[in-house]
Amino acid sequence: MTTAEELRKERDRMLMRVYNLDNKYGYKLNVNNPVLKKWYLAYMRRNGIHIPPPDKERLEWEKKAHKYIKCKYKEIYHDDLREPVIGWTEQRVEELVKMLGGNDYKP
Repeated sequence: MTTAEELRKERDRMLMRVYNLDNKYGYKLNVNNPVLKKWYLAYMRRNGIHIPPPDKERLEWEKKAHKYIKCKYKEIYHDDLREPVIGWTEQRVEELVKMLGGNDYKP
């Protein structure tokens, strides 16, 4: 049986994910991740985009953010970020994005 604590941990784990798994809209990045959400909302403000944004805008942001994440991954880990991002690579990316959260990145 699943306890409330286990459910909370799983919910928190899903929020920290950087990549969506099987998103029905085709989005790769999880904008519920606190850092990605901060980047996404800043991007929308800078570009005068209202919620909900058009798919074109969301995909454009994802392209830029993913490029930035890949670049930082290579810079820090001296390796290319390959898809699918699973297992220990997924953990590295989550740690990387969390670390980058304080930066004023402007996708």
